[in-house]
Amino acid sequence: MGLGKIKSKIDNLAKKYDLTNQSLWDMFFFENFLNRLSKSEYKDVFVFKGGFYLGTIVGIGQRTTLDIDLKYMGYNLTDDIVLNIFNTICEIKLDDEIIYKIIDIKVINNDKKDVGRTIRISASYYNIKKVFCIDIGVGDVITPYPLNFIYTSNINDLSFNILAYSKETILAEKIQTLIVKGFNNSRTKDLFDLYLLFKEGYDKDLLNGALINTFFTRNTIFNSEIYNNVENILSAPRMKEKFEDYVKKNNFTKGLQYEECKIAILEIIKNIKFTQKIDFNNNSVDFLCCDENYKDIKISLVDNKIDILDYGCVINKSYDIVIVRSNIRLEKINTNIQIDNKFNLNGDKLEYKEYYNRIKTELLDILDKYKNKKILLLVNREIISIIYCLYNGWVYSEYININVPKYTLIKLN
Repeated sequence: MGLGKIKSKIDNLAKKYDLTNQSLWDMFFFENFLNRLSKSEYKDVFVFKGGFYLGTIVGIGQRTTLDIDLKYMGYNLTDDIVLNIFNTICEIKLDDEIIYKIIDIKVINNDKKDVGRTIRISASYYNIKKVFCIDIGVGDVITPYPLNFIYTSNINDLSFNILAYSKETILAEKIQTLIVKGFNNSRTKDLFDLYLLFKEGYDKDLLNGALINTFFTRNTIFNSEIYNNVENILSAPRMKEKFEDYVKKNNFTKGLQYEECKIAILEIIKNIKFTQKIDFNNNSVDFLCCDENYKDIKISLVDNKIDILDYGCVINKSYDIVIVRSNIRLEKINTNIQIDNKFNLNGDKLEYKEYYNRIKTELLDILDKYKNKKILLLVNREIISIIYCLYNGWVYSEYININVPKYTLIKLN
């Protein structure tokens, strides 16, 4: 499709959806860049998310944006890696007459351990010019996993596959941001996005899992007070004022009333589930997160030192009881630490509810048997997810993915 036809299509879409021509030209450049990404060797390294993605879900007439958001799935994101990847993508030649060039790269989230990057890119199509940003995030978890999304253009015949967020992960991240920013939240668009996703519909169980994964990964408290917290934030006059200002500036909001938006968000929060917590108060319990399959671990107990041989993990803490699998090799030297390998903490391939109930029963038995004792349990990551849920009153499901580095000592009380 040539320049004349593209211009005509954009003019017609602008009138149909009451959008600016500029926002549609932005979309034109964004989607053609993503098309190049989808055809590159890096198509499985990035996951599509953010406002532009949301607009493709709910429809172009309901959400526009000024940039592209991607999540990086690799490790060790550096300026050199970003430059190499995006130069390669920009240089892909397609039959669309668009030229993309990198302007610069900047670090974002510099106060965090995992940092992302913002890339400024210039695009030109005949005499049409555009400079836009691509924000690359790292570190967040996608629940249940990156989805295969078919992007279909409203402007031309373009269609391609790209990895993308689930709606529930978008919801979870926006709810977490709302909680953390609180009354100082300047991201009014997040409120509108939550409203759009509520209207679009979502899986409540999947959202519950995404919330647990997201709040845990971002080190944010997640408990049954969330409804009251969100209601207090949304009841602040400043939030209403900023939202009404956002609505006035953006035609695609269709004059949405703040109260309607607030009701929708609180409806989402109301459907979040919690359950009864396990009481650890009579016990001192630590957990050591091991490999998924840790049958070959050798443990040496010398005096009060616990040494996971061959892994460089040494725990200088006194315990009364160490609870392990029956097939773990043990070496005891001059120690009074008791070993208990009778509990069934094996990760058999059970249906997730049955597995959860087994671990819950075993943990309750351990707490009852060893009251007022200092206990260390060696468990795998799957069991750690169940334990976190039991301790915090989170509803466990097959979507929970609590990612704890192996040989991390976890102290819950």
